[in-house]
Amino acid sequence: MINFSKNKAQGTIEYLVIIAVVVVIALVVVGILTGFLGNGSDVDEKSSKIFWSSQVVGIDDSLADADGNAQIVVKNNTDGTIVLTHIIVNAVDNNINSPDGQTLSMGAKYAATLTGIPQCLQKKQAYTLTVKYVSRYGLNKQVGPKDLVIPCTDNITVTVSVGDDTITITGSGIEGALFIWDGADWVYSSDGDSGITIDQNALCFGGTCDQNIEWNGSDLIFNG
Repeated sequence: MINFSKNKAQGTIEYLVIIAVVVVIALVVVGILTGFLGNGSDVDEKSSKIFWSSQVVGIDDSLADADGNAQIVVKNNTDGTIVLTHIIVNAVDNNINSPDGQTLSMGAKYAATLTGIPQCLQKKQAYTLTVKYVSRYGLNKQVGPKDLVIPCTDNITVTVSVGDDTITITGSGIEGALFIWDGADWVYSSDGDSGITIDQNALCFGGTCDQNIEWNGSDLIFNG
C-alpha cells in the first residue's frame, strides 16, 4: 500500500530545500554585485589617476576644499618646454599666471591654485578637467575634458610663522608668491584684489609685468 501522506511530506521538504538553496544563491549574487557597485568610486578614482598621470601634460596630485578652491599639481611629460595657460574645472576657467602662463621645462611640476570651482563637500569628488597649454612648437593644445576624482578637505590653508606670530592664509599662491597685508587680512601677493603681483621673477602692476626681478627672501632685486 502506497503511503501518499509520506510522499507528499517528502516532496514538500525537498521543495523547501530547493527554495532555500535558491534564496542563498540569490543573496550571494546580490552581495557580490553590491560589492562591485560599492567599489565603483574606487575604480573610477584609480582609472582617472591612471589617465591623468599618463598624459603628455599630466596631473600628479590634487586637493579641493569646501570653499571652492583646489590645488592641482601639473607635470610636463612632453619632450620639451611648454607653457601652461588654463585649467578648466567643471566649466570654470582658471587662467594660469595670466597673461603669460606658467613655463614648465621637460619633467617639471607646478602646483596650480584654482578658485571658484564647485565646492568639494564629500570625502572625494569627481570634477571634469581640461588642461590647456602651448607646446614647444607654439601650438595651442589641450588634454581633456576628462574626469578626475579629487580628495576633499575643509579648506586649503597655509600657516606661516613670522617672528613670534603665526599667520594663517586660506588658499595658496603659486610657487614664489609673497604674503602681503591688503588692509584687512594677509593674502598672497598674486591676489588680484591687491593690484600687485609678485611671483617668482615677475613684478606686475595692474597687469603690466616686469619679468627681470628676483626675490631673495628679504629684498627685491631689479635687473633692468
